[in-house]
Amino acid sequence: MQRTDSTVPMALGYVRVADGQGPIFHAQAEAIERACAARRMILVGLVSDVGPYDRPLGQRPGLASALERLGTGEADCLVAGRLDHLTRSIAELRAILTTLIERGASLVVLEAGGHPPRTGRRFGCGEPHEDRIAELLGHGLDVRAIAAALGSDA
Repeated sequence: MQRTDSTVPMALGYVRVADGQGPIFHAQAEAIERACAARRMILVGLVSDVGPYDRPLGQRPGLASALERLGTGEADCLVAGRLDHLTRSIAELRAILTTLIERGASLVVLEAGGHPPRTGRRFGCGEPHEDRIAELLGHGLDVRAIAAALGSDA
């Protein structure tokens, strides 16, 4: 999609499911569509990855495609339904945030995780950061602020 108005944010949605385009896929896609409409963003497309949730970043072609498309200026924002759909690793989250920063893109995550954050709950790889990430996202911080806070928390 070619840009016609640079003041309207353009978004790419990211959907991650275990098994194809069933009801879970459609529920995530619809949530992303509603969120973009509520934020007055134009959803230029959805990308998805299908398979186990523990696949490393390099084995998710949908996310790689989204990050590449953000680099071309096709969109300014990546929208994911849940943080654990984007990644379950702090190291991967840092890598994703770094890429977004380099491309001048932002990130919208509709929910922090699959369950309400609980004290002591761990976010992938045994790292106790999920509560902190949920707090940062809840305050609407941009990717630079989240990356900086994660860097200082590590």
